Amino acid sequence: MTTFELIKQIPCSADAVFEELCHMERYVESMKNIERLTVLSRAEHMAQTRWDAALDGRKLTWTEEDMYDQEARRIEYRLIEGDFSEMTGNWQVEDTADGCTVTLNVSFAFGIPMLAMFVEPILKRKLEENSHMLLDGIETYLNTK
Repeated sequence: MTTFELIKQIPCSADAVFEELCHMERYVESMKNIERLTVLSRAEHMAQTRWDAALDGRKLTWTEEDMYDQEARRIEYRLIEGDFSEMTGNWQVEDTADGCTVTLNVSFAFGIPMLAMFVEPILKRKLEENSHMLLDGIETYLNTK
């Protein structure tokens, strides 16, 4: 299992950043390796999303369940099916004196154990890069809005 944590300070309100994180269909605008993100279903506090990505020439697809807690400004997600054998994570947005802190925690395992030791470090790097791109995109959008 591979894990990582990303923490970013954003000089915008926590509520505004959380609201943007909840609009997952917009992620493709900032995340260069995500080819398509489809919201399969949406309810008040949850959604199911299908992700189509290209990472170093390898196509990856997965479906996840995303659960939103507006009051806590937290999104938790878990793998339903796809090329990963396991994937869970969460986004947490917290107020700070000059905006907010966004924390992303991700744990995943690649679906082919014999290749995991080679593939997981690459996937980790790409997931980290894309997560940074997403948060940079949200920051830019909110500061130019």
